[in-house]
Amino acid sequence: MLIPFLIAGAVTGLLGVALFGVIHAAIIVPIWTSLPGGIPFGVVAGLAIGWAFYERREPPRNVGVIHALAFGFLLWATLIPMTLFGVIVRATGIHGQDDTWEVVLEL
Repeated sequence: MLIPFLIAGAVTGLLGVALFGVIHAAIIVPIWTSLPGGIPFGVVAGLAIGWAFYERREPPRNVGVIHALAFGFLLWATLIPMTLFGVIVRATGIHGQDDTWEVVLEL
């Protein structure tokens, strides 16, 4: 029963990479040539999300769209603090060439 969750996660990861590319091209600059490098990371992240969704406390046989959307929203919400930190650092001009400290604080 785990396999469908992993497949759904991998497909979601691929779609996430594609959507990131479209949004990046629309808002910042097209990155189509370097986008394929993100595919392995998107697939691995999708597999992890699919596995996590499978392992949640509820029985996995009664999966509904509402549960899946709620789970996805909660995963997305965990990224809000680090994204806000990155936005604040860039907006205030603190962002520099050596951004190692930013990554450490974001994580």
